Amino acid sequence: MKFLNMVSFRGKIITAFVMLIIATIALVGISSYNINKITGEALTGIDNLNVRYERTRRSIDSMQQLHLLSREMFLGDQVELGNLITKSTPIITNLKEHVDALQMTRFPKEIGAIKNASRDYVNTLNNEFIPALKQGNKELASTLATTKLNQDFLTVTTNMTLV
Repeated sequence: MKFLNMVSFRGKIITAFVMLIIATIALVGISSYNINKITGEALTGIDNLNVRYERTRRSIDSMQQLHLLSREMFLGDQVELGNLITKSTPIITNLKEHVDALQMTRFPKEIGAIKNASRDYVNTLNNEFIPALKQGNKELASTLATTKLNQDFLTVTTNMTLV
C-alpha cells in the first residue's frame, strides 16, 4: 500500500488504464483463438454433412428416375419398351453405386431399409416387372407396380426423409 501512496493520482489513473488495456488485449486474443477454433470445427462439420447430403441426394434422385422410368415402361408400348429397358441400365447401375455409398454409422436401421428396398426394387423390376411387360401381361405388371414397386419406393423415400 505504501507504493500507492508514493504514486500521484495521475499515475494511478494511467496505471489503471494500462491494466484495462492489457486485460482487453488478453480477452480479445483468447476470444479470437476460440472463435477460430470453433469456426474450423463448424466448417469440418458442414463439410461432413454436405458429403452425407450429396450421397443421400444422389441415391434418392436415382431411385426417383428409375421409378418414373418404370411408369413409362408400363404406359408405353412394346416398341418403346426396348428403349426404356436400355435406358434403365445406367440408372440401375447409378442407383446401386449411390446406395452402396450410403454409410450406416448414424442411421443403421434407416439406411439398411433403404439398401434392402432398393435392391428389392431392382430385383422386382428386372425379374418380374419387365418380363411381364415383355410378355404383354399388363395385369401382372400393374399388380407389381402398385404393390411391390410402390412399396419399395415408399420405403426408400420415407427412410431417406428420416436420414
